[in-house]
Amino acid sequence: MLENQHLNHLSYAIDLCDEAAISTMVKDIPVINGCSNNAGITKLTPIQFITPEEIERIHKVNLVAPMMLTKHLVKCKKLAKPSSIVFTASAGGVFVASLGNAVYATSKCGIDGYMRTVALELAPKGIRCNSVNPGMVETPLINRGQVSAEQHEKDKENYPLGRYGKPEDVAFATIYLLSDASSWMTGTALKIDGGLTLK
Repeated sequence: MLENQHLNHLSYAIDLCDEAAISTMVKDIPVINGCSNNAGITKLTPIQFITPEEIERIHKVNLVAPMMLTKHLVKCKKLAKPSSIVFTASAGGVFVASLGNAVYATSKCGIDGYMRTVALELAPKGIRCNSVNPGMVETPLINRGQVSAEQHEKDKENYPLGRYGKPEDVAFATIYLLSDASSWMTGTALKIDGGLTLK
């Protein structure tokens, strides 16, 4: 585990698939007011080619890691009262379906279901829990050669606002859910999708 400290900020580089590493990090950090669970991976695979190894690889990062991080934050009492947890789910799977997206979609449906349970269990402690559910966002994750630029341009026609999201679109919504501006929100799956799910 690598640690850097500068201007009262701590940063850690850990393997999110290693629960022991998560536990060690959580024990080392101070009490926090908010947590954004944002790591994620994907791979488009038609259902007849899905393997148990691919399910495990994607679910470990997208679903199991945030579950374990939340577990250790609660167990070690590292969440202030009040505080806020935000999970990054997805419009894909939770609100819409797309070809080849079954494994990713199930991981994101799982995280949204988990979010609601956490919201219910932690509400008496003053800890809120919500999720952001973005449509397609312009990040390196979507430009790995599985879908052509022409296919992306065609897909943008499904978005009434005419474009994919930007990372800051999701970041601003996450900041809102972490802040006191959303102090009466918990258990909410917030769509940030450029109008995709209106169709």
